[in-house]
Amino acid sequence: MKKTYLFPNKFKLLGMVLFISSFTLFILAFIMQYDIELSFFDVTMPVISSNPIFGDREFFTTVDTNITIHLIIMLVIIGGLVFGFSKERIEDELISDIRKNSLIWAVYFNYTLLIISLFLLADLDMIAMIVFNVFTLLLIFIIRFEWKKHQLKSASNEE
Repeated sequence: MKKTYLFPNKFKLLGMVLFISSFTLFILAFIMQYDIELSFFDVTMPVISSNPIFGDREFFTTVDTNITIHLIIMLVIIGGLVFGFSKERIEDELISDIRKNSLIWAVYFNYTLLIISLFLLADLDMIAMIVFNVFTLLLIFIIRFEWKKHQLKSASNEE
């Protein structure tokens, strides 16, 4: 019996809504420099390493921070994983092959993009690219997988 590590199909819509809404919030917060820090998410949290702009690096300490962006990033990742890795209504070998090929293609594309950015970006732009790179693998996989499914559906409708 072949094991599958996919979420049930009923989670696909929830994952899509969570991914799109939280990714939109991330874009607003990060790319457009829109401040969405909510004051009730001001917390003191333990960290392994803290390296403030002014001051010395500290290890195994606590920092006062707002975790709004942390929660948004977590929701993007969870939403992307649930959306991208939920079963289709009809999960056959062809869909599994498309999923596998889309994932492989996304990994290659993602790391190619990262390598190119190493030589084209510097300083804070490079850090921003690395942060964005957390999502690009999932984003590219989802886009490629959905596009290939759409092409498959279009080809079968033409016949």
